[in-house]
Amino acid sequence: MNNLINLSAERKKRRSNAENPMDTFNAMLKEQSDSFWDKLTSSLGIDKERINNFIEQNQKDWIEEGELYKQLRENMGISINKVAVMLGTSPARIQRFESGEPVMMSKHLKTTYTLLFNYLELKSKQYKDKDI
Repeated sequence: MNNLINLSAERKKRRSNAENPMDTFNAMLKEQSDSFWDKLTSSLGIDKERINNFIEQNQKDWIEEGELYKQLRENMGISINKVAVMLGTSPARIQRFESGEPVMMSKHLKTTYTLLFNYLELKSKQYKDKDI
């Protein structure tokens, strides 16, 4: 019970110090996310340093790939929301992928994204051929 009282007091303190309620919410969310991540990695025996090294080593490639996919999407005039709906995922996941952030099953996302571009390109060629 004491922990709940302390936690409640800490939240109230954060709320009173925050300028924006969203800042408070984001701080609490990050705290919970970090705590969850720590518990998950320790329970599964995952080395967080190894994961962080992997992210650091691949970040440059992910950023370059993400920028390429974003350019292709924008050149085709497709919104992030439309891509997300067509691929059956969230717009946030597409945005993270395009900005070079790590995403779950990134190879799967990249493959389906490529297939979507190929499909849309073939579809547009098909319409052009009908006009001839």
